[in-house]
Amino acid sequence: MPAGVSGKAPLIVMPHGGPIGVYDTRYFDPTVQMLAGSGWAVLRVNYRGSGGAGRAFSEAGEGRWGREIEADVDLAVSHALQNYALDPQRIALVGHSYGGYSTLMGLINKPERYRCGVAVAAVTDLPLMFSSADFTISDSVTARMKKIMGDPDTQMDMLKENSPVYQYRRLQRPLLLIHGTEDLRVTYEHAWRLRSLLAGAGHAPDWLPVPGGDHSLARPKDELAVRAASDIFLKRCFAAAAAAAP
Repeated sequence: MPAGVSGKAPLIVMPHGGPIGVYDTRYFDPTVQMLAGSGWAVLRVNYRGSGGAGRAFSEAGEGRWGREIEADVDLAVSHALQNYALDPQRIALVGHSYGGYSTLMGLINKPERYRCGVAVAAVTDLPLMFSSADFTISDSVTARMKKIMGDPDTQMDMLKENSPVYQYRRLQRPLLLIHGTEDLRVTYEHAWRLRSLLAGAGHAPDWLPVPGGDHSLARPKDELAVRAASDIFLKRCFAAAAAAAP
C-alpha cells in the first residue's frame, strides 16, 4: 500500500514473467517503489507455476497459459479488493514478458475490471514463438516450451485462442506497448503485429519501441525510458478514470 494516501488507492497489478519457476518476493524492487511513490497500491501474484512453493505448484502452471494462470491473478485481485482500501474503478495491469502477456489477456477477458495496461516485451502470438524465439535453437528447450505453452503441431487452435494478436478486436482499453527492437526471446514482431492490427481497427495503442533493447530491457537508459513512459501513461489513465467516476 502507498504511504500517506487518504481514501481508496488506485491499484497496479503486476504479474511476473516466466511464467514457470519465477516468483516475486518482498525484497526491494525499484519499479514497485516507483509505483507506490506515485500513490498507487501494487499487487504482485505468485500464480500457479511460480517457483518458491514446491515442485507440484510449479508444475501446476504447465500448459495453463492464458487460462488458469490468469484466473489466479484475477482471484488475487478480488481478494485484495475485499481486504484493502482500494478503488475498484482504478485498476491497471503492468507486466514484462509473460507479465506483459498477462496484462493483455486481463484487458481482453476483464475489461470491466481493468482500466488500462502497460505490456512490456509481451508475448502476443504464441505460435510465433516456435518460429522466432531464441529457444528454438535447442530441441530440448523447444520440447520443454511445448509442454509449458502448448504444442503447435497438435494444439494450434488452443495457441491461437490464447494469443492476444488473434483477439485484438477485444482490446478496447487504453494500452501502452513497450518492446526492445533487438529482443531475441520475444521478437519485436510480437509488438509490431499487435500495434498494427489495433491501429487498423481504430484503437492504436500508446507505443514505445526501445532501439537496441533486448528482452530484459535492463540497460539503465532502457529502464529509465520504460519507467518514465509507464508513469506518464498510468497517471493519465487514472486521471481519466477519476473524471469518469460518478
